[in-house]
Amino acid sequence: MWLIISKELRQLLYSPRFLIIGLTSFALITLTVFNGYASYDAERKSAFVGRQIALDQLASSGSYTRLPYRQVEAIRLPDKLSIFDIGIAGAVGRKGTISQWNFSRASESKYKQDPVLMLFGELDLTFVCGVILSLFAILFSYGAVSGEKERGTLQLIISNSVKRTSVILGKLIGLFFPLVLILLVPLLLSIAMLMLAADFTLSPDEWLRLAAMTGSMLLYLLVFLLIGLAGSALTRNSFNSFVLCLLVWVCSVVVIPKIMVHVAQQVSPSMSYQEYIEIFRKFRVESRHSYERLMREYLQNHPMKEEDFRQRSSEVFEAVNNEINKEREEFFAELTREQRRRRQAMLNSATALASISPTSCLDFALHSLSNTGPQMLEMFEESLDNYRRDFLSYAESVAEKYEEEADLEGMMSVRVGRDKDGYVEFTFNEGASDSKLDLAGMPVFAMRLPGAPQMIARALPWLLALALMAVIFFAAAYVAFLRYDVR
Repeated sequence: MWLIISKELRQLLYSPRFLIIGLTSFALITLTVFNGYASYDAERKSAFVGRQIALDQLASSGSYTRLPYRQVEAIRLPDKLSIFDIGIAGAVGRKGTISQWNFSRASESKYKQDPVLMLFGELDLTFVCGVILSLFAILFSYGAVSGEKERGTLQLIISNSVKRTSVILGKLIGLFFPLVLILLVPLLLSIAMLMLAADFTLSPDEWLRLAAMTGSMLLYLLVFLLIGLAGSALTRNSFNSFVLCLLVWVCSVVVIPKIMVHVAQQVSPSMSYQEYIEIFRKFRVESRHSYERLMREYLQNHPMKEEDFRQRSSEVFEAVNNEINKEREEFFAELTREQRRRRQAMLNSATALASISPTSCLDFALHSLSNTGPQMLEMFEESLDNYRRDFLSYAESVAEKYEEEADLEGMMSVRVGRDKDGYVEFTFNEGASDSKLDLAGMPVFAMRLPGAPQMIARALPWLLALALMAVIFFAAAYVAFLRYDVR
């Protein structure tokens, strides 16, 4: 078997085909890594600037008692591993605007700012491996058996009492090692150059996730190498083998992922943005009637004379407003849960249908490991909900420390007093409008991310699916080669 391995290595490594493929892979992987780092660095700097601007705008509110009613922008920091796998991070908005009156949705997508990216798509390591390197794997292996037969060398090898099992295993190992080289060498060199030139570092948790991503890509390339080997053992000449393998490649990379998403949308439709807005608009109309209903109910449960109502009007309105706020919170919470439930149902249908494609399995695994898939959107929205509660709690606690008169002075930049006849008098404060609130205790938005073991466990089903595909295609290649007529 070792002679077969060395023969395959020499034949491939010394060929012009390997030189061209190796240089192309090196250029593409290096380009994607550096391009990914540039995008990550620009987005990270933009996020820090955006956070500072949002904080300055909030500090210029003029009054602490207005904080609970202000809109606050929460901006998401990019994950470092998005350098290698962009996923849906570009399509998902990088910030959310929260307030007392609504639950936030992700907004300000990168594609909204740069629509050309949506037209042509983005180049990342997932694309290079999923589309280009998988095609290279087929180019390595589609003639491994049928090509040997055409050249007459396969009959010579078998006639020398070499077991067919040793031949097929030797070819597999000899063809897989060059694939490992064209992926690992440029990837490791690119990371090393980033660490030297850009002061780029990864935590132990991120190194573990990156290692799992690399292992996933190698397993994926092994699947396509076995597809080429099986196609070569099932056909009688290299041309038929290449056509068969190319058909499988097109279905896996292009056809199945796109078709299954549309099928899932029909089977389990998600809640569209227009539907969400329509439900919200109906609630706003009904809330006006709810205010009247709650006011009547309160006065029925707390009967009082007109003089008492005048004295206790603020208490009455506060009680009714609290009920309105409670109903609004319950409505938005239920609407958000329904929207996310329907979106998750559609996602589950799409992933279940598309999992027959090795390319889809690779995408799902890498998105899970790099935190750039649908789970990232779920975590982002949950973090926004948690931050909304934290901020409102902080703002309300701060607002309670200030009187209504202090609030009026802060909002209008005036000092309230009385003239000699007892009437209200306003004296405008010089420079008061430039004063800023002290928000040192304000909570900072941060996404709560799981650790590397949890992310690897989340990607494990897709890795097991790829491993199963590798076993199936190896079994097909092995059985076909055992029955192969070498004459």
